[in-house]
Amino acid sequence: MIVLSWNVRGLGSNMKFSAVRKLIRKVKAEMVLLQETKKEAVTEREVAKLWYDDAFNFVESSSIEKLGGLLLIWDSSKFKMEKCQVNVRYIPVSGIWANDLVATNWLNVYGWRLQRGKEIRGAKGPY
Repeated sequence: MIVLSWNVRGLGSNMKFSAVRKLIRKVKAEMVLLQETKKEAVTEREVAKLWYDDAFNFVESSSIEKLGGLLLIWDSSKFKMEKCQVNVRYIPVSGIWANDLVATNWLNVYGWRLQRGKEIRGAKGPY
């Protein structure tokens, strides 16, 4: 199993997107956990451009005013997700690796900090 975890510090620029795509394709990652995408939404089309074939699935947690943002992508022919809970700061996923029938748990987490006294529109605590 090849797992890639990377705090990308923003996935919006073409240069960063290309670098992430090249690494995912080079190592043929079976699961990718990206932190700090800084994107309000990641589309299926964007994920398809990152991935190396059509066998993928993903979940994402949107950023809030350019803070955070999580993306978890996996090879759907190798990992079968059973449970998932999306939160603004973390995404826990449970599932089975198809080849080995091994149950695994994964946690994609990003613990961004707020400056004291700063308020974020649309955020619902606690964080």
